[in-house]
Amino acid sequence: MKQTSLFCFIILCLFNAGAASLITTEEIEKGPTCPNGGILISIIDDENNNGTVDEGETVTDTQILCNGEDGSNGSGTAVKIEEVDQASCPNGKAIKISTGPDANNDGEIDGSTYYNIVYLCAGKDGTDGAAGADGADGADGENGLNALVKTSSDSDGVCENGGIKIEVGLDENNNGVLDAVEVDDEQTQYVCNGADGADGEKGETGEKGDKGASGTNGTNGEKGDKGAKGDTGDKGATGMPGETGEKGDAGEDGKDGQNGMTTLVSVSDEAAGENCAAGGKKIEYGLDANSNNKLDPEEILPESAYYVCNGNNAEEAGLVSSSTGCSTTAVESCPLTLTALLASVFAFFTLLFVKKSENSGK
Repeated sequence: MKQTSLFCFIILCLFNAGAASLITTEEIEKGPTCPNGGILISIIDDENNNGTVDEGETVTDTQILCNGEDGSNGSGTAVKIEEVDQASCPNGKAIKISTGPDANNDGEIDGSTYYNIVYLCAGKDGTDGAAGADGADGADGENGLNALVKTSSDSDGVCENGGIKIEVGLDENNNGVLDAVEVDDEQTQYVCNGADGADGEKGETGEKGDKGASGTNGTNGEKGDKGAKGDTGDKGATGMPGETGEKGDAGEDGKDGQNGMTTLVSVSDEAAGENCAAGGKKIEYGLDANSNNKLDPEEILPESAYYVCNGNNAEEAGLVSSSTGCSTTAVESCPLTLTALLASVFAFFTLLFVKKSENSGK
């Protein structure tokens, strides 16, 4: 501060003297003259009064201002802000702002010494603003995808005695076919055939019953194992085939139904009990009401439960065999053949298609 005052004093003195002079400064490096460096001030007569130092203009005086030694670093100041209880405030709360020394410059006030403490009372809570207007309805979501089910023979060797492989998935390309890329592998289930039971002892031949009416020809089933030769029955009369009726006119197309919700299918194990004597599979379906692609318990239709039961061991069940291979006393305990199993699965998916069509038309 003393050197700066001296420099200003010299300049004022020169200007007060009224001389047409110029002043130049030059930095002096540290050395014998100025241990900490300094500034060399030169005073030059501006003989032509053009405000520029020209060649030939002489230096009339010089002054040297040396820098002083560096002073020690001063202490910093830290600020602390916190919320405190304050009885003098209307709401009992205040913001406390404290300032104090921070010698190590860590941002914290050293010890309990403070330069100043100020309390700012918290204001009262404002009243709630009016509720904003309801936002516009969002755009309708995309229609859900149909769930498809595909059944095939167990070619994976999962079932020891063969069985049915059931695959499910969403028809992402809407072609009505469950393509390989659409199969949900985690939902694949197998309905396995039960092991063949041991042949039971031949029962006594019952009394010959009355001749029944000829039934309609059924579809040919798979060839079963050759059974024991039975008694020769009377030959029934062959019925005449009926004439084929004329094809009726095609009816008008019905109105398009509303987009239905996605139908989901659940296949789970069924323990041996009232529904399946030897256990099996329980098949349920329902509409994906919440569109989460998961058949939740509340979405399962109560009438949708369908059971595909495993076959029983005839000897363990205490049944008596006959020419058909089924019990003569309990038809529901007859071992489930592959033909019966396929018929059951076909009936289930026919029911599923009908139910889905009814729901789509609502």
